[in-house]
Amino acid sequence: MKIENYLSTEYFKSRKQLASETGLTDRTLRNKISKLKKEKAVIYNSQTKGYRLAKDIKSIESVEEAKEEMKLIQHSINDIEARKLDMNKSERSYIAYLKKLQDRIMFLENMQHIPQIY
Repeated sequence: MKIENYLSTEYFKSRKQLASETGLTDRTLRNKISKLKKEKAVIYNSQTKGYRLAKDIKSIESVEEAKEEMKLIQHSINDIEARKLDMNKSERSYIAYLKKLQDRIMFLENMQHIPQIY
């Protein structure tokens, strides 16, 4: 099942609507949408809480329509940038933990080589 067949270039659909139409779970929908985003521009609009496909460039017939599409695409890019920043913050905590774990391993390995005196 191709999720793009359920998305329009003209109007937004929520995941709830998509779930109803496709019978897919929310998790499966998010995975399919995420995969589709790697192939083509899928616009997410937090105000309408939905998704739609970006319009074909040649189908845009006015400056106003082009500017509106550009605004929506920029919003999607901003959302991606915010998520990247958030992921970078998460990554830092993993890196800090990894460093402490490596230090602990070195400490434990060194303790194995020290003779025990009783």
